[in-house]
Amino acid sequence: MIFETDFDQQEALKYRPGQKVELKHQPGMVDVIASYDPMMVPPISLVSDPMPRYPEELHVLPAPALSRNWLSFSGQTQYPACSLGDREASRRVNCEVSRQVNRRSQQSTFGQRSKDKVFS
Repeated sequence: MIFETDFDQQEALKYRPGQKVELKHQPGMVDVIASYDPMMVPPISLVSDPMPRYPEELHVLPAPALSRNWLSFSGQTQYPACSLGDREASRRVNCEVSRQVNRRSQQSTFGQRSKDKVFS
């Protein structure tokens, strides 16, 4: 049982999303792994291939080594999780929430001393 779990974890690391692979029956055809789900049979979905694949059908391509300037910001940054409209909407919501908080803090007198009461 422990061996199966360890094997599944190793396979999940080897076939992680974003990894470039080559189809063994079509040499030269490079694709990218979209998802790996060990509970599915076959477990690997590719980006441009609608048919799921078994690990035996794929050849994992080595990932390119990091260059010296891997932290440079010259490349285009992509945000796949949200669109520009989503970011604008969240910015508007954040601005509105901060305005409401500011209004509440101005209306509240919590923690301020009253001028007409004497505290001893």
